[in-house]
Formats: sequence, C-alpha cells, structure tokens
Amino acid sequence: MYSTHSPLFVSLEHFDEIRVFRKVKENESLPKQTKIYYTTLDKVAEMLEKIDNKPRGSYSSETLRPRLTALMSPWVNEGFFAKFVVLVEGIKDRAAILGAAQAMGYDLESKGVTVIPCKSKTCLDRAIVIFSSLNIPVYAIWDSDNPEKNEKEVNHRLLRIFGQPEEDWPEKVCENFACFKQNLMKTLNAELGTTLNETLQEYCQIHGIDKTEYAIEDPAAFKYVFEVARKKNKSSPTLEKVIEKIKENLAYCRSFL
Repeated sequence: MYSTHSPLFVSLEHFDEIRVFRKVKENESLPKQTKIYYTTLDKVAEMLEKIDNKPRGSYSSETLRPRLTALMSPWVNEGFFAKFVVLVEGIKDRAAILGAAQAMGYDLESKGVTVIPCKSKTCLDRAIVIFSSLNIPVYAIWDSDNPEKNEKEVNHRLLRIFGQPEEDWPEKVCENFACFKQNLMKTLNAELGTTLNETLQEYCQIHGIDKTEYAIEDPAAFKYVFEVARKKNKSSPTLEKVIEKIKENLAYCRSFL
C-alpha cells in the first residue's frame, strides 16, 4: 500500500484498488473530516446494467476490465486527483474548453479542474460512472454527430446516465453535461463565422505552425481566437455557457470540500 499525488502511480485499469482521501466539511462549526471513497468492478458493472436497462448479472467484473483499455491515458489518471472532472471526446475539445476558459479569465487547471479527452463518446459512460462512484464530480461534453454516423443509440445512453429523456440528436447545455447538435467545431464555426478560421491561420503564422489542424489541439490557440473574437464583438454563447456551468459546479464542490 502506498500514497501518492502522482498520476503515474495509478491506473484506470485498477481503479478498484484506489482509495481517494478527501477532507469534507460536514458541519460549519466543526473541523473538516477525512473521508475515504472507493468503488468496485461489480458496483460499476451494476451501474452500467441499470443505464442499459439490462437484467442483473448481464455485466461482470470480468467483462468490464477489458473494456477499460480504450480509456487508458495519462489524462484519465489525473482525474483521480482532481476536484472536478470535465470529460470530453477528443484533444480538440479539450483545447477549446481550456482556451475558452482562459480567455474568460478563468484557468480551470489551477482551480483543480481536469479536462480529460476520452477518445470517443462511446467511452464516456465508463469514465462518468467510475469517477462518480468515487465521489469525484463530473461534467460530460459530447457531440451528437449526424444521422449518417447512426450514433443516436449512444446519445440515448448518455442522456439516460443523467436522467434525461432520450433524444436522437440532442443539443443543450445542462447542469452536468452539454452536447452539440453535430460537433463543437461546427458550433464554433456557426457562432464565430469566418473569424474562427482566419484567427487560427493568423495564430499559425505568428507561431510558425504549418497547419491549423495542429493548432486546434493547443489551448493557447483557442485562447487567442476568443480574445481576438471579443475585440470584433463576436463570441461563442454556447461555449461560454458551458464554462459558466463548470464554474458553478466547481463553486458548489468547494462549499463542502
């Protein structure tokens, strides 16, 4: 047994061996108490069964552990040490969230918020359930995509996790999740217009980057985009609302941590 503050010493594959220690404010007149949180493979499997409306015993610890392989990354491991976790599909989404927050004067990482790319929205369910079962607050963000991808069942599943009515192609910003009608980049294109691509190209020229596809994986590039857009009286109301929801959730977490 060992204690650590390093994500290099923990692994999502063995999340059932992790014990999270937190100081919690139970009473305003008393000192904080240390509480220990943990979960098991069977508990997570049971939670996934309920989400999928499957009979008890459909999933097991043996079938769940191999399904965690797709989620494994250093970013995911950082979530075990976070005050609040934001789960997104890919690196571009992570860059946009962090960059937008910085442009709004809010450094999420310095506040204990970890933004984790999960590679695909089909992997979000396991990450949501695992972190939630360890009492680590979660905000999930995903793309509804379009009918050609035939991913409405995945959208239904993610909405069920948050107790929401099923929709084929949801588009909303809620307390614990946000989803875009198609994807985040198309939403930004619609709200910022030509400013998005023009400013990204400008950023690439300034920093000697060959292609904008490299820049959109960098939070600093998006910070630059949103700062320039503001000077032109343009913004992304959707992304700003997402950041505000994350801030509200973090403020609530701090009230008892």
